[in-house]
Amino acid sequence: MNNKQLYLHVKKIEEEAFSDEIDSSCDQIKSSGGGYTYYAPSWYFYKIPFLSEKEINLLKRPGKNMLSVGAGPAHLERLLVSHFGVPRENIVLADRVSEQLPVGFRTYIFDMHQIWPKMNEAPFNYIIFPESYLPDIEPKENTDYDELIRIRGQNLANVLRHAIPYLKTPGHIRLKPAFKEEVDAMKDSLEKEFSGVKIAYRESGTLLLSKSRSLIK
Repeated sequence: MNNKQLYLHVKKIEEEAFSDEIDSSCDQIKSSGGGYTYYAPSWYFYKIPFLSEKEINLLKRPGKNMLSVGAGPAHLERLLVSHFGVPRENIVLADRVSEQLPVGFRTYIFDMHQIWPKMNEAPFNYIIFPESYLPDIEPKENTDYDELIRIRGQNLANVLRHAIPYLKTPGHIRLKPAFKEEVDAMKDSLEKEFSGVKIAYRESGTLLLSKSRSLIK
């Protein structure tokens, strides 16, 4: 299936699996709680294609795994297990609060902007931030746009610096920043800092980071 076909397939599944929770008019979860907004699983397959059918099939294999940072109630991850046959042990969930993380998964509690804990399941084939990345900054009121982008780019780079050592080779990160300019502000320097890392930005608004070889220069 291509991305659109996969999106429509997941859309049909989620309408049955989460019929009481999803607001189909905006692809959001109705009762997110805690002031957070969570999106329906289909959101990640077409509008913001975090995963393809090929990648899902890879996650089904023994020894393959994915870390979801900021997973919240993990509707996407639960659907991968229940309807796509991804083994539960191949998915690890993380969030900075534990209240909404579902039972039955391996979980970690930490702030993505701070030092990440040791994870016995690492390294990972995939690390995703399912609409969970937010800059950890409070710019001054009179900060101009160029300076704001520079600061946000540094913030984004710091999160990726935490994540990259947890990737396998090859490995991939999916994340959605607010602005393409944020990616442009940090892309070249981070690629130089980590050998084998390449960063791209899709028109859909998704940052794609791929690690293709050892980080040792």
